[in-house]
Amino acid sequence: MNDLKFFYENPPEFMGFIPRKRGIDSPKTIIYGVLNSGKSAVLKNEISELKKDEILYLNLADLRLEGAVASDTIFAARNSADNTKASAANEYEISREATLDAEISDTGEFYRAAVKNTDTKNASANGSNNARNMESNGAKNRSENFFCEIKEFLAANEQISSLFLDNFSSADFEISSLQSFAGGLNLKRFIISTRDRELILPGFERLELLPLSFEEFIAFDKRHNEINSMISAFLAQGGGAKNPFITPAEILEFEQRLLTANFSRTEILILKECLSFVHAAFSANKIYTALKPRIKISKDAVYGTIAKLERENFIRFLSKAGEPARAKKLYFSHFKGEPARAKKLYFSHFNMREILTSKKDFSKKFANVLFCELLGPSTPIFYTKELDFYLPALKMGVLVIPFSDADIIFLKFRKILSVLKRLGITSLKVVSMANSGRLEIEGIRCDVVPFHEFALSF
Repeated sequence: MNDLKFFYENPPEFMGFIPRKRGIDSPKTIIYGVLNSGKSAVLKNEISELKKDEILYLNLADLRLEGAVASDTIFAARNSADNTKASAANEYEISREATLDAEISDTGEFYRAAVKNTDTKNASANGSNNARNMESNGAKNRSENFFCEIKEFLAANEQISSLFLDNFSSADFEISSLQSFAGGLNLKRFIISTRDRELILPGFERLELLPLSFEEFIAFDKRHNEINSMISAFLAQGGGAKNPFITPAEILEFEQRLLTANFSRTEILILKECLSFVHAAFSANKIYTALKPRIKISKDAVYGTIAKLERENFIRFLSKAGEPARAKKLYFSHFKGEPARAKKLYFSHFNMREILTSKKDFSKKFANVLFCELLGPSTPIFYTKELDFYLPALKMGVLVIPFSDADIIFLKFRKILSVLKRLGITSLKVVSMANSGRLEIEGIRCDVVPFHEFALSF
């Protein structure tokens, strides 16, 4: 209780907030998004507008909290999660047939199916499972104790009308404990930030915060005042919310530290292999095949990591227009000569290739940049055989062609005109680095636009 008093009496000081395209509209909100997307800044900006004695702010990733409430809540929960992760990476195997032939509707179901097919007949494996169950039960009890302490503190300090929980993680706390806790509170404001896109609480609005768009980057970055230098800086530094406030020479080290602090070595190796599938059909089985000769790893460790990376918004998958719902999360290559129906993969941070490898691929990176920009309006996005991106709600198609002349692009436009008609597209945007032009045929307009014009007008 004394430790909670310390945090109550010492709320974070925050000033100089730069507004984002998306903001908090409800007094009960879950802010979710990828690492370094600016969630904490948006949350703390809400605090800055309130009286000091009305708020309780707790950063659940703060190491000082590990001994603050209910003894070793966070520390023990993290150990439990780490042990489970290590065990999954080293002990379990699932059959190729059971995995590759599965039709799974979501990543959570896929991972559960993978674990279900694990061979657990070995006595030591059973012992390991029992130990994990005991740890899980202990973590749940500690989570409940943690939130009980907070509830008691709020009851003893009735002037507190707003609670802010920053950096909530289901690896540290049980979601069921948070649900019970949130349901029994009567507060004017309750804001939670998390990387977990699947965190849902009754009565809470959900706000996804994306990394900086190009428009937001311009507002954040004060080091450049000419459009070409702004574009170059954006492509080099990425959309990390903290990056504009770090010297360019230190961004790489900062980004790598974030990765090593939040992911295991095996998870980072899997992340590296994902680079091969940017703007291309994804295959988890190919990642497993590539890593198996180099490290001790199981298929379910690969699939579990992919599920985690998507759940934490680190990677995203793009469906092909018209694919059946049952193929929604089909991450693996089909066998027996069947056509692949996998999604295409993109990173929420488009500069991930430069962070993880010295190899460059501008075409794929530029496509990833455009994908991130298209996420802004929150409208469904697909791809087709002919189009890089297809937004049916806007009747718009997008092609990523960074360097071709407009005349060559217009030839392609004529070739796919019948496809555009069939899809109901009235506007085709061809995003270039510098070229521009316009051609309209039969009511369908093709605009070749430089990146900055597209990004600032979309």
